Amino acid sequence: AGRALKPLARLKGAVESGALKGLPRGIAFRLIEAGGVIDRRAVERDLAALSQVERRTLRTFAVRMGSHSVWLPGVLKPRARALAQAFIAREPFRPGATALTALPGMPPSPRLLSAFGLRTVGKFAAGVEMLESLAERQAAGKGVLIEADLAALGISLDEAKALTAALKATRAQKPDRDEERARPVKDSPFAALSALTAQPGPAARPKRRRPRRVRPAAPGNA
Repeated sequence: AGRALKPLARLKGAVESGALKGLPRGIAFRLIEAGGVIDRRAVERDLAALSQVERRTLRTFAVRMGSHSVWLPGVLKPRARALAQAFIAREPFRPGATALTALPGMPPSPRLLSAFGLRTVGKFAAGVEMLESLAERQAAGKGVLIEADLAALGISLDEAKALTAALKATRAQKPDRDEERARPVKDSPFAALSALTAQPGPAARPKRRRPRRVRPAAPGNA
């Protein structure tokens, strides 16, 4: 179990030890909370503000920043996925065998999708690596996908069109950071880290009372 979750555990340790600070620390929070996979759009502003040194720092912790997602490749390995799936066994949603799965009315948690190497794209659940391969092939073909591309991606032409439209629509939306933030799973080995996400603000200073000035008694009134 320890080896399977090593990427997340290492990232968690970096946050707790203070090895990660500032924007990289915030991105690491989001990754850990979501099980290792997040929509790039959710942290787009943070990514744009990263310095080259901060980007290299994240890469040293195996954080991959792709065209559509930010993720830890290690969590997509079979052993890591099997362990992660054990922690979300109570959630009813399970993806289909196809490359794209239609999402139910009640969207599954980001952790469940991460456990299967997926993330939400509009009304679909799509593979993280497939999305990146799609972006690379579209860039190489200047937006045009040939039959060989579709076969490699495991999707039909109609699915490719629907997926591309969903990606464009979600990229145009402004993410709500509070709504997209994943809630910690009680049984998750990383649930303790959620306490770090709510940093208490500085304590309010007590108001100092000014001493009351005593007026001297008027002559003759003593």
